[in-house]
Amino acid sequence: MLTGAQRTSIPLLKDRLLLLILLVGASLRFFNYASWSLSNDELSAIVRAAGNSPRAWIGSGDALDMHPIGVQVFLFVWMKIFGQAAALVRLPFVLMGIGSIFLAFKIAERWFGRLTALFASLTIAVSGYFILYSQLARPYSPGLFFSLLTVYYWTLLVFDDPSSKKPMRAFLGFALSMLACMYTHYFSFMFVGLVGLTGLLFIKKQNSIFYLGSGVLAFLLYLPHLHFTIEQFAAEGLEWLPKPNADTGLLYVLNGFNNSDFLLFPVLTLCAGSLLFFYSRWRFTKFHLIAFLWFVVPFCIAYFYSIYKKPVIQFSVLIFSFPYLLFLLFAYLPSTIEELKPSVRKTLNVVLGMLLMTGSYSLIIDSQFYTTRHFGVFKELAETTTEWDTQYGADKITSTININNPGYINYYLERLQHPHTFKQFSCNSNAELGDLASLVNQCETPYFLHAWSTVPNLAETDPIIRSRYPYIVANKTYFNAAITLYSKLAADSNAIEQPLFLLTHNFDGPKQWENDSITRSDKTYRSAPYASFLDSLHEYGPTYSNRLNKMRPDRDSLDLIVSAWVMSPDSNPGAELVISFESLKSVYEWHSTKVNAFIHKPGDWTQVVVASHIPHLPSNEDLVKIYLWNAQKKRIYIDDVSIEIRKAR
Repeated sequence: MLTGAQRTSIPLLKDRLLLLILLVGASLRFFNYASWSLSNDELSAIVRAAGNSPRAWIGSGDALDMHPIGVQVFLFVWMKIFGQAAALVRLPFVLMGIGSIFLAFKIAERWFGRLTALFASLTIAVSGYFILYSQLARPYSPGLFFSLLTVYYWTLLVFDDPSSKKPMRAFLGFALSMLACMYTHYFSFMFVGLVGLTGLLFIKKQNSIFYLGSGVLAFLLYLPHLHFTIEQFAAEGLEWLPKPNADTGLLYVLNGFNNSDFLLFPVLTLCAGSLLFFYSRWRFTKFHLIAFLWFVVPFCIAYFYSIYKKPVIQFSVLIFSFPYLLFLLFAYLPSTIEELKPSVRKTLNVVLGMLLMTGSYSLIIDSQFYTTRHFGVFKELAETTTEWDTQYGADKITSTININNPGYINYYLERLQHPHTFKQFSCNSNAELGDLASLVNQCETPYFLHAWSTVPNLAETDPIIRSRYPYIVANKTYFNAAITLYSKLAADSNAIEQPLFLLTHNFDGPKQWENDSITRSDKTYRSAPYASFLDSLHEYGPTYSNRLNKMRPDRDSLDLIVSAWVMSPDSNPGAELVISFESLKSVYEWHSTKVNAFIHKPGDWTQVVVASHIPHLPSNEDLVKIYLWNAQKKRIYIDDVSIEIRKAR
């Protein structure tokens, strides 16, 4: 029997623990939240939100956004009032991330009791998975908040006081929170759809009409967006996402625990301990089943859709269902603190404190959450560009950048009050590589700057620039981003990077390559006395062939770079410079650059570059072959071929 003092002190203890969890969660989410660079997707949202219509927010064609317009509408209004500073843009998302901790606590408390709620909400508070997506101005934090709010109202409607009639504000809250999920993210839409269907199994008859009416109301209010949804679903997925692997589920779970034993093991120990020490309370209730299904079903849908249709699975889109795994892990703790033995009750603060400390250690020290760049950067690229302009002179630097939208880098340049002209904003195709080569060949400045972020920066880019700017003055590499300053100046020669493998061939010596018996010209050449030419009788030019294990140094991240000088009297010769990786049975990788993109004036010698990341060797017998493919069998000359292997940049 508890004394009066004990009965009054326990609620205070409970409130203090919840307050502590919320303060820890808030501190971890606010720390450094505005300092790190806005991501590609955030800047995309900001640029889209500057438009004045749903079509501007959704986009079209290749620029079609794959999210509902809810966050875009919110950002449009928010930025009109508060501006576009990163701290203000991210602020509401951080607040919703903190609110999600509280909502998760309230749901877990109702389903399984206060102890489950304390440990589950504390794990959410220190999980980098939840912190990261709370700091992003993207749909994940709002989607999590509104999906938890939906479940909170759903629990109130379906399970609380089953004999009583529910107030209309509860049904309205359920409908509006469901609607918010539908307008926020398609996976939060799917999740609340699962919630709604689950409720049909448990809702009491006297509340069923209003329950169904809430769903109908949400759907009717969603109808204005339906034609955008149909357009987006026609795209069927994201082309750049890989298909999931057999270990995707495990990696997803580990990610929720900071990929750290310092958080995972204490949680598993508490889970195992609750099963061992409270075995007499073992039960499998409807809430255990619901939590299990709500965690597993969204993952299975995303996984198998990605396998059999098009890839959509990412850890970010599964965040809405992860809290229910945590509910399950702590579900076998006693429902209330009062059920603990007095000796155990006294250690509750110690256990919570230890989980708080180990969880924080796993986040800050073990996983290095705050020192790791999780996305390609733009802020640092703008700052470095400004620094180099000041140091070397903006008029002495020609600049290019490879990004998805000029507005992304200009966002930060405007805040630095440093106008800067980039000559090229995209370099992702043969034609754009040709434009880059033309720009480099015409440049008179002593320095050349190239940056990229969040796009596949083609391996050909670096050798094209280094054909006239061979020296690297400075280079900064980030996660999925980099910036490099090149130079023509001999004073920077100490910075030049030597290739790991180098072979040149100018068709002047012995005929050692395959098809090297093709006619050599002593009248048309780039370097005397010969060049090789192809015409209507020759589809394939001289071919370099070698076993990869003889060329490839013993390291993984390497690029094979091939340059050749070509000349054609035709402005559209249709030839391609090819790199082919072959096993004894087949060609398993094939890369080419179209010569047309580099020829700007017929009759002039032009350097063509093709490059490829060297794959891991499936077999020591694998070959690399390099050749000019004269697909249209027009007259074309080739000379001064260079084959290099360099560390991947």
